[in-house]
Amino acid sequence: MAKKKFKDTKLGKWLKEKAPDVLDTVGDFLPEEGVLGIVKKIIDKTPNLSPEDKAAAQAMVREMYELEVADRDSA
Repeated sequence: MAKKKFKDTKLGKWLKEKAPDVLDTVGDFLPEEGVLGIVKKIIDKTPNLSPEDKAAAQAMVREMYELEVADRDSA
């Protein structure tokens, strides 16, 4: 199964809408593996996101991580 590029994921699309500068700055440079920890830190340090937006983004990071772990465990 081909993996989506980060910018094509639910979180990537959300960042494009809410914090396009984050996605534009790092979206093409992030590795496809291990990206979630990097994105979490970037979200935490993005000053133009409200606390509510940061919480929503962090929830999506957790969801993506859980899916990644489940996929790996089923392999």
